[in-house]
Amino acid sequence: MNDQGKDLIFHTSLGEVVKAWRTTRKLTVTELAARAGKPITKGYISEVEHNKIRQPNDEYLVRIAAALDIPVLYLVTRRLPNELSSEEQKEIEAEEGGFAFGSPLPSPQRRHLEEEEELRQILAQLDELRRRVKKLISQKGK
Repeated sequence: MNDQGKDLIFHTSLGEVVKAWRTTRKLTVTELAARAGKPITKGYISEVEHNKIRQPNDEYLVRIAAALDIPVLYLVTRRLPNELSSEEQKEIEAEEGGFAFGSPLPSPQRRHLEEEEELRQILAQLDELRRRVKKLISQKGK
């Protein structure tokens, strides 16, 4: 199922998710790149959205998610804005402790530890998804 850059496990590509969230946040590609900060550029965001870059490195995923003001997990698991429950949407809108532009960033060491923990959680969830997919495939073959 490798049509038009879509991932094997997910029906929605990362580029579609980034573009949907960017549009929901009413950001241009240029604005999103500026929020994500260097080395991420307008061209890089465009390549992601057009599925020329299908799997950015972890640092870039974290930066793009922060710039979109969403959890990295939404990018990794391909969560579109219209897939959120009203409670999840309210949580995102009401979250005060999250990333806010113009506010001081946490110390680099603390931020790094928080990002590592978030990535560990994401990897554990991906392992669970892989296990489920394998189980579904094996059941389908019976």
